[in-house]
Amino acid sequence: DIQENISLSDDSLLDLRWEQSAEAEYVFYSSLRSEPVLRGSWEDGILSLEYYDMQLTMEQGKLPQTVGETYSPAELRGTWLQMSGETEGWEWEAMPGKLSSIVFDTTYTDERMMLIADMEERDYYEDLMYSAYDQEVTVLEEPLYEGCENESWSVRIGPASAVDENGVPLETETYATLIDYNTLQVQQYYNLDGYPAVSHQTYWRFPELVSWTSPEYMELDYSNWVCTAYTNFQREDRYPPAEMEGFGVILDPDGTCLVSYGDGARIQGTWTLYTGGVLVLRGSEDEFWFGGTITQYCQVVDHESYDVYQMSLYYDGGILRLSLESFG
Repeated sequence: DIQENISLSDDSLLDLRWEQSAEAEYVFYSSLRSEPVLRGSWEDGILSLEYYDMQLTMEQGKLPQTVGETYSPAELRGTWLQMSGETEGWEWEAMPGKLSSIVFDTTYTDERMMLIADMEERDYYEDLMYSAYDQEVTVLEEPLYEGCENESWSVRIGPASAVDENGVPLETETYATLIDYNTLQVQQYYNLDGYPAVSHQTYWRFPELVSWTSPEYMELDYSNWVCTAYTNFQREDRYPPAEMEGFGVILDPDGTCLVSYGDGARIQGTWTLYTGGVLVLRGSEDEFWFGGTITQYCQVVDHESYDVYQMSLYYDGGILRLSLESFG
């Protein structure tokens, strides 16, 4: 359910589990609710579906054949962290050591709804190297570049730059597109000593399920986190690497943290929360450096609501998943 082509009504409905009841009714469950979020029946090629107190009658449509048909600009919403980049043939890994984030959201004006983006880039010591906030996102009906997997659409983040007499942009221009639900391809055009240059970056979604809770209002002091899962580069669930088994984090209220490992090692450091729930954990003596996010969800079980927290940290080409075990 996409509103004005740029806003999803409920991201948690993108990934449902379904089953058929004994009464031949089809029921659909999300990861955030124990009760069905949708109910329906199938007869003579027609799916009748109960949806937000409405009765929908649906016929089977043509399956999407391309990336651009499969994904919508509305699915940009969320927090993205840079994994890698390439500039003029030079390739690099972004983390650990550098944290670049793009946070997409929706906002309303008197006339319309629109996508906006915040961008930040920090170095190893968390010094802000670049930032841009409330940048309007313009949807373009053209690919990011020739041969891009998403042939249907891309977006420009911020205004188009003026150019000099040789067509070289005076300011950096940023464009992006989805090549799958969790992978954002970014392209930047900029001025390099008076000549046009281009760089490409790959960002991952952190985490996969978008939260409707503003991270700035989360109470994280004295929170105790334990590693419960690991996702590799292909987004496949795996056991955590051996050296990260038993990994845990305690966030203290004065900006300090304690990182513990399964072998009994316990190391002091600092933690900082930035725009979009972006998190940096850094050892006091540079013993560790983790970039990621913290997210809060509202989970409903047997009609009772509970706050659920998730920490996602980049590690060795994948993502460590940590769950909140306790406070205090």
